[in-house]
Amino acid sequence: VFKNLKIFIKDKEPGDDLFDRLNTSKMNEYLGTLMDGLTAKVFRTYNASFTLQQQLKEQTDPKSDIHNLMLTYNRANRAVAILCNHQRAAPKTFDKQNGKHSKSKRS
Repeated sequence: VFKNLKIFIKDKEPGDDLFDRLNTSKMNEYLGTLMDGLTAKVFRTYNASFTLQQQLKEQTDPKSDIHNLMLTYNRANRAVAILCNHQRAAPKTFDKQNGKHSKSKRS
């Protein structure tokens, strides 16, 4: 792995893309050769679904009340979000709210 990384970074400047010769189209073309219809999006969805199912299987106590079942689901869902690098987007009104907050702090 380290040997390959050294090859990849050769003749690159800090901030350059490491995998500059790879793009979504090339990746999906390759994945399609492995399985008909396979794309990066399909793989990511499968991976997320599989992980959620495994997390629920490992963490769920069938004797739990609804509150604990919801808590278990939320924890499993959070694990999937971390795996998929999901990040919560700022609300559409974030800038407006942030501006109001900043003004009130200055007063």
